[in-house]
Parts: sequence; C-alpha cells; structure tokens
Amino acid sequence: MAPDYLAILRRNLTAALKRKDFAEAEQLLARLQQEAPLELQTRALQLELLVRQDEDPGPARRLARQLLELHPASARIQLWSGRAAYRAQEYRLAEQCFREAQRLAPHWLSECWLGKTLSQLGQLDEAEALLTGLCAQHPGCLLDLAWVHERREEFPRALGCIDAFLQEKPDDAFARRQRQRLLARTMDAEELIGEVEELSELGEELADTLLPEYIGRLLRCGQGDKARRVTKEKLCVLTPRIARDLAWTAYKLQAWDIAYEAFCAVLPTRLHDPKLLKALEKAARCCQRTEELAGRYRQLAPKAKKLHGRSKLLEQGGHDRTRAGPD
Repeated sequence: MAPDYLAILRRNLTAALKRKDFAEAEQLLARLQQEAPLELQTRALQLELLVRQDEDPGPARRLARQLLELHPASARIQLWSGRAAYRAQEYRLAEQCFREAQRLAPHWLSECWLGKTLSQLGQLDEAEALLTGLCAQHPGCLLDLAWVHERREEFPRALGCIDAFLQEKPDDAFARRQRQRLLARTMDAEELIGEVEELSELGEELADTLLPEYIGRLLRCGQGDKARRVTKEKLCVLTPRIARDLAWTAYKLQAWDIAYEAFCAVLPTRLHDPKLLKALEKAARCCQRTEELAGRYRQLAPKAKKLHGRSKLLEQGGHDRTRAGPD
C-alpha cells in the first residue's frame, strides 16, 4: 500500500478523533487496520480511540498493557497508556506512564497530564509547579491549576485561574459554570442560603451549578428536610456531572438517602467507575436500600457484566461487613 494513502488515512483519523466523530474514526481505523494492522501508529491510534470514547475503560487498559510491553520506548504509547490508566482511576500507573513519556520525548501534553494526575494523588506542590509553568503558553492548563487550588481550599486563587482562562476564552460555558460554583464556595452558609431564597422569592430558578454547594450548606445547617425537598424537585433535570457532584457532597456529609438517589441518577453514565459504585453501595446499605440497588444492577448488567456479581453480593449481604461511615 502506498505510504501516501496510509498517511492520508492516519491524518483523517486523527482529525476525526479530535472532533470526537467516533463513528467516522471507527470506519477509518478499520481501513487502516486492513492495510497496516501491526504498525505502531495504527495501534497507537486504536488506543487513542478507545481512550477518547467515554465507555468501559477496560478495553483501553487491556490494549495499553499489551502495547506497553511491545513498545515501551514509544512516548506516544506511554502518553495514551497513561490516559487509559487515568480514566480507570489507576493514578499511580498513570503517573509512571506520563513521567516516562516526558523522559522519552518532552511535550507539554504529557507534562499537563502528569500535573492532573499528581493533583488526583494529592501531590499538590509538584502539580502546581508543573501546571503553573504551562499556563502562559497553554491557557487550558489554568482550569487544572484551579482544581489544585480548590483542593487546598484556596478559593480566591482558584477563581483567579478561572478568570485568567476566561480572558482567553470568554464564552467557555464550562469555565463560567466553574466560576459560579467557586463563588458559591466563598460565601458563608447564611449568605448562600439567603441569596438562593431571595432568588426564589423573585421567581428566579437556582442555577444547577450551585445546587451541590447549596444542598451541602443546608445539610450543615441542620436543614435536612429542605435539602431533601430541593433534591427531589431538581434531581430529574440535572446533568450527570452536576448530579455526581451532588452525590459526592451528600455522601461526604453522610446524608445517605440523598447520596443514594443522586448516585442512582448518574449510574447509567458511570457503570465502570469503581469508586462511584463502592460509594453507591455504601449509601444503599446505610439507608437500607440494597435490594433496590441489586435490582438496578440487574437491569443495567447487559451493559456492564461486572454488575451481575455486584448484585449477587448485595443480595447476599456480602458488602454489609463494611462499617458505615466515611471511607
């Protein structure tokens, strides 16, 4: 096969991946696999497609393990293997891969992903140093740096990063939502609750972005009944991301019933998230809804086979040996 044809296939596949046109990417990959199935670039593109698709991380991790053994000196394989491990929440392995990718062929992307990974591992000083050095040339890293500051509860510094990013991309919807959420975190409980109630009296809806923080403040102030009422009213219209944030907020505050409902709302989009599944099962135990959850698992098991085993353990009480309380 002519090298030019293979180059065109690879270029078109890369473009499809960047615009998240996975249907076209799969077609182009199939053609590339017919012509050059064993070439490193073909396998690397296959791994990139698996990582970019928001599905079960298992296939990407299995391919990554194979390719790391075959091509350990490929910075590209190390980078995408790191991203596969990151998606599977295997952050130590991700760190190793990103460090090796950076050693083999220094590039800002591997450095940025290393910073993101270190923030997940709680190594915030190194994460901050890496990301700070990238922000001038790559403003997108400001969002990751904001998360580092937020983890330290340095909300003004986190807001500063978001504002700097918005100067570059003022119409970015995600950054605007993050800014709104961070502003809410800087308010004390009475101020936030009062502002929301004032908006309600004026007939204005509570922004979804603020809901997790608002529910958390209600719970901390002993207004659990109101928190439950608002959650019931809003949960059905929340995006999966906001529902997940709400679930974790309630979980950390041991509001098990709210956490259970919110985790269930997001469950169909997070069937392969082991941390979320573990938290959901704990919330179900604590509010005595394990049988109900087992039934949900059975319904969803055709999409995620591991749910069969988890449903049986719930029915048998196999997870009840874990004590209630924060993990």
